[in-house]
Amino acid sequence: MEIYPVFIMGCQRSGTTMLASQLGMGKYVIAFPEMQYILKLVDKSYRSSVSAEQAFQNLISDFRYIVSGLKVEKNEFLVSYSSDDLSEVIFVIIKSNLQDKSVKSVTWVEHNPQNRDAVIDLSNAFPNAKFIHIYRDPRAIYWSMKSNPRWRIGDPITFSRLWIEAVAKCYLHFTTKKIKTIEVKYEDYVCNPERSLHEICRFLGIDYTSSMLSGGGVKLPTFTKKQHVFTTKPVNKTRLEAWKCHVDVYDEQIINSICFDWMRNYGYLSGNIHKKQLNFIDKIKCKIRSMKAIFISKIVRKYQDNKNTLIKK
Repeated sequence: MEIYPVFIMGCQRSGTTMLASQLGMGKYVIAFPEMQYILKLVDKSYRSSVSAEQAFQNLISDFRYIVSGLKVEKNEFLVSYSSDDLSEVIFVIIKSNLQDKSVKSVTWVEHNPQNRDAVIDLSNAFPNAKFIHIYRDPRAIYWSMKSNPRWRIGDPITFSRLWIEAVAKCYLHFTTKKIKTIEVKYEDYVCNPERSLHEICRFLGIDYTSSMLSGGGVKLPTFTKKQHVFTTKPVNKTRLEAWKCHVDVYDEQIINSICFDWMRNYGYLSGNIHKKQLNFIDKIKCKIRSMKAIFISKIVRKYQDNKNTLIKK
């Protein structure tokens, strides 16, 4: 069986799950819950320092793997992990969880935003892989992340640095042309999903089907359904500018100033916007807000981690 990997990447809350949910409705296309644990399995230093037995134990104790509902036989994992082909162990996991094992080829869509941090490792392990960078207005992402304590985002400075790092990493691989990458603007996608999907499908070499527009191609773990409530359904463009009612002028000015060049590059700022010069007071205020967000996040995470422990049991 031939497996053609597709890695969606970007900043968190940029539409990675939404895109995978729609592509996953295509014929001979699969998209599982985020498989963050595979980033270790394709890391050469991890493979050289961690035995097959220990790697298997690490996998089956990984919370993301547990709640995904995916399964793999231990013996198959151990044999494939010892292979010189870094992709073999990942393909064993995928093949073990295919409903129709008679198909000759399948396109596998992995939608962990942090694929951006392992593009080189992923492209080395999967020479035929293709990458999709989906980007979104940082002010909209800021509102989305700020509203969920688990993200630890409470101020615009901390967020802006995260967004810049994310888009810069993705843009680097897009512009070098060494890795097959396409960029997708979230807002354009939401406004015209059919046209965007046609373009993406041509890039991936798969057939477009109208069923993609309905979404639902990813079965999400229970604990993520609340934060992905809109991502597994048809797109809704009425929410595109909802952030304007939730992000105050002060925070928007800081985001515009720090992310200025990248926002201009992606068409999120006009020439009439001027940078705000951040002073010492701005930095102190944001630092205090950041510390408060981290404190609240720790409490929330501790509570949710206790619930997750019960799920494991």
